[in-house]
Amino acid sequence: YDDKTPSPVAIPFDNYKGLNYQSWLYVTIPSTQVGSISASSPSNVIVSSPLGTPSITPQGGFSAFSPESFTFGCAQRAEQGLVGLARSCTVTVQGYDTKGNKVAEADFTFTAPSDLLKPAQQKAVKFPAAFSKLLGKVTFRYEGQLITTLVADSFKYKLYD
Repeated sequence: YDDKTPSPVAIPFDNYKGLNYQSWLYVTIPSTQVGSISASSPSNVIVSSPLGTPSITPQGGFSAFSPESFTFGCAQRAEQGLVGLARSCTVTVQGYDTKGNKVAEADFTFTAPSDLLKPAQQKAVKFPAAFSKLLGKVTFRYEGQLITTLVADSFKYKLYD
């Protein structure tokens, strides 16, 4: 997301390179931010909104997509969508086919470092084979959405007409 204009406060993020992001914001994480999450490709990341379930769908003439990998971490939700201290979490990602049937699910765990003064590195994960199907939607669920934000970057995927 590094081709987006840097933003020191979280702003709505929706259509980007063939995908529509619902309940996501994007923000620039300063490299000097103590105890937070480091962007895997400095310095713009997307963060989950406290409202709604974060999800991704194809748009702009594309009918389906298949996610391949992404980097993520979790952090304490801060004011204006900013990213606070890193916190451990498990994110459940569910994939739905173009008819709305759940066809894939995977849990990804992020462990925050014990030294709160050091920035946490995002964890790189690959989606399992079940996600290689033609999907119409992917959702991201985790505990404590009102106090925790999901920080994601480097989302790799394939689009299909």
